[in-house]
Amino acid sequence: MTLPDIIQVEVTTACQAGCTFCPRTPLRDGWISKHIEWSDFAGVLPLVKKGTLVHLQGWGEPLLHPHLWDMAAAVRQQKGSVSLTTNGGLLDEAVAREICRTGFKFIAVSLAGATASLHDKLRPGPGLDVICANIEQLSRMKGRPPVHIAFQMMKPNLEQLPGVVSLAASIGADRVIASNLDCIAGPEMDRLRVFGQERNQFAEDVIAEAMHMAREKKIAIDIYPLRLRQDVPVCEADPLHTVFVTSGGEIAPCVYTRLPLQGDIPRYFEGRQESIPPFSYGRVGDGFEYVIKGKKAREFTGAFERRNEAVVAGGARGFALLAMPGLRNIQAADIVRKQIQLPAAPEQCRFCYKLFGI
Repeated sequence: MTLPDIIQVEVTTACQAGCTFCPRTPLRDGWISKHIEWSDFAGVLPLVKKGTLVHLQGWGEPLLHPHLWDMAAAVRQQKGSVSLTTNGGLLDEAVAREICRTGFKFIAVSLAGATASLHDKLRPGPGLDVICANIEQLSRMKGRPPVHIAFQMMKPNLEQLPGVVSLAASIGADRVIASNLDCIAGPEMDRLRVFGQERNQFAEDVIAEAMHMAREKKIAIDIYPLRLRQDVPVCEADPLHTVFVTSGGEIAPCVYTRLPLQGDIPRYFEGRQESIPPFSYGRVGDGFEYVIKGKKAREFTGAFERRNEAVVAGGARGFALLAMPGLRNIQAADIVRKQIQLPAAPEQCRFCYKLFGI
């Protein structure tokens, strides 16, 4: 693996909210709540160069860490960029001013609905009214970074996606990112997901309305796909260019391979319960660059490199097909897609929805 473009640092696994759709809630008995030690965070800094993005967020609320601003400042001193995802409950005026002073690349704030009645039911803890007031306050500040609203699409809240877009625009946010509930620990969480194998006409209609609302309100929007795909060479977590540093100081491919649990990581996948052992390349204390260039990292990322190579080879066949008289581009693309045989993904990824484009 080359040096990562993005380093995601799990500042803490503690959280003051109790989201019904977060794996922390059903897995609370085995959950390990921990702040990252400064020594582990400092071990990341030698890899931070101009252009490196350090995203301060994992399976917890980063604003709970007492040294968060020291971490952000250290990244900036290394000429790297820094960003943050928060549930917004602690985003008061003092925090907002610190964000502006430090110079974040962007701030993402998660919302679970457009109305307080639904949002506060899905996310017990900081209320929607408080969070929106906090976002609006930050949005009015001079020198503030772009503000993104992170929204997880689920059956209970999907219908409110257009309302979330309108709400985001009204409080000064710059972008809405509508993602899927993709880390599913059991059947209760599974019943919440919107995506699947089949087309969902209702969801498509809601998404179309949300996109129309975004154009009307002049706010950017990104919406994740809702149908599983079999032709994804590298998942969105992109372990070829990204690493995840846990609150315990381990270096892993992504947040999905190293939940802060005692024991194996449960996954509910396509109607069946599965599990994987927690996986990491090694520890920050063993030397960051040494670990990400070590055997475990090479084997893991090598699987995705082979998948990429298969797609490139398929593309070469596609160019040959495009040159054939009378064969339309869409036919050639469909033929190539069906012919490509992707090599196996790493074992840790085979029951992960991200591998299927979700």
